[in-house]
Amino acid sequence: MVRFRPRPPNTKTPAPTSGRFALWVLPAVRSSIQIVDVDRIETWTRYRAGMCDSCQANCCTMPLEVRMPDLVRLGLVDPFEAEHEAPKQIAKRLEKAGLIERFNFKHGIFTMTRRASGDCQFLDEKTRRCTVYLQRPDTCRKHPQVGPRPGFCPYGAQRHAGTARPLHER
Repeated sequence: MVRFRPRPPNTKTPAPTSGRFALWVLPAVRSSIQIVDVDRIETWTRYRAGMCDSCQANCCTMPLEVRMPDLVRLGLVDPFEAEHEAPKQIAKRLEKAGLIERFNFKHGIFTMTRRASGDCQFLDEKTRRCTVYLQRPDTCRKHPQVGPRPGFCPYGAQRHAGTARPLHER
């Protein structure tokens, strides 16, 4: 790694170049902290059972695509409405209410809105746990077995150790 840094005062080793700023070659620093970019699936980790208990819920920052049965399970659409109303009309109502960003009519997929932070609207900001875990959409239930990179997840360890609780205790 090459960086420009001021020459350290009172050093006996001459700088590679002259002047106030010298070109110093610094060794590459290795860190145990893994940087995860949710949008770059090559940074994802192979999923292992129990990883979710200590994760900061990076998967909950990805766009959430749901179908009509998920909306019914979440209580956002009434079963009678789902059966008798056109999906396009339901999408208009949900979009006006700020619950969905868009609707793909061809595939029947609704994309849920997210907070300004990018988090899922159902993610608790403090605990980083799902507030609708028992009613969560199929997309969440099947992650990471199904998704952009099956078998991998955008795992990121929680910043505060000891706050994780098993899913059944939440």
